[in-house]
Amino acid sequence: MLGKNEIGSPDRRPCFFKIMLPPNFTRLRIPHDFNEQLSDINSNQATLASRTCGNWEVELVKDDKGDIYFIRGWPEFVKHHSLVPLDILVFKYNGDSSFDVVIFDKNGTVRNYHHHQESASSFPSFEKKMQSSNIGSKSLVQIPKKFATAHLPHSKQRITLRNSDGVSSSASIIIFSRKYLAITGGWKEFSDFNSIKKGDICTFELIDQTTMQVHIFRK
Repeated sequence: MLGKNEIGSPDRRPCFFKIMLPPNFTRLRIPHDFNEQLSDINSNQATLASRTCGNWEVELVKDDKGDIYFIRGWPEFVKHHSLVPLDILVFKYNGDSSFDVVIFDKNGTVRNYHHHQESASSFPSFEKKMQSSNIGSKSLVQIPKKFATAHLPHSKQRITLRNSDGVSSSASIIIFSRKYLAITGGWKEFSDFNSIKKGDICTFELIDQTTMQVHIFRK
């Protein structure tokens, strides 16, 4: 558990850090030099413990080069903790496949995760795995009917899409096939700017009636 060492006593646990960049959102490679610390691992599972957010089970996979990755379960950890590019994660190894994880914002301060999680989960949202229809010149994103009925007027409107770096662009919400709402008219520019690819997962948070925060998780 984080903070188990007494105040003033050095934390001698082996550790490594990672800066969150796009490849790290779907899987995370443990530094090769750290592999010797994992010689006691006798399963393909590890436990990640974060302050106030509990324990998370992730799958460990070793590739042909001998590199070890967090795979299954890791994208869920990323999403739940609302990680964004340039966040810094410090992994402290407890032994027996268990890590404590400390998360720092890009300004170097430890994230107040209780407050952050409350704010991150206070907006209605929906999730889309990007398909061929979501990419390209005639692309659009169909909004789930349940979400649209609960949170949006059934009419054409302009909306602002904002990425995790705070960069915004304008798009349109239209009535699609006379029944569904869909994001278009600016969506292509947003997806091109953010290099969204087929297989990526996008979470759309409705910050207010005219603004959506888009979190992008790379495949």
